[in-house]
Amino acid sequence: CSSDLTAETRVRLGAAEDESAGYDVMSFDTEGLQLHIEAKATTRSPNEWDAFRLTENEVNTAEADERWQLWRIWNVDSEPHHEDLGNIVTTPHAKWTRSVESWKVRRKHGDPPAG
Repeated sequence: CSSDLTAETRVRLGAAEDESAGYDVMSFDTEGLQLHIEAKATTRSPNEWDAFRLTENEVNTAEADERWQLWRIWNVDSEPHHEDLGNIVTTPHAKWTRSVESWKVRRKHGDPPAG
């Protein structure tokens, strides 16, 4: 039950405790169920900046974690406000699209360069 939660257990910084967590904040919904929130923040307004990147780890976590959700936060240095995008990785969002724009390619460890 959510009334049993103390202030210290209601919110935790996921990435601060475990860099591989795939989310920034662990919190709870009104029924006491865990939420894993990835926060993408900017000092700009929604009219100035409407794109951000997700890491491979964030995408993998979103695909495997039904409690994962993404929050887009604007104006963090003045009048912050946010939009809850839910799990935009597994569920399309009416106002947002996503696309793969690049690939990272690197040599396997232990394999010498050709030549």
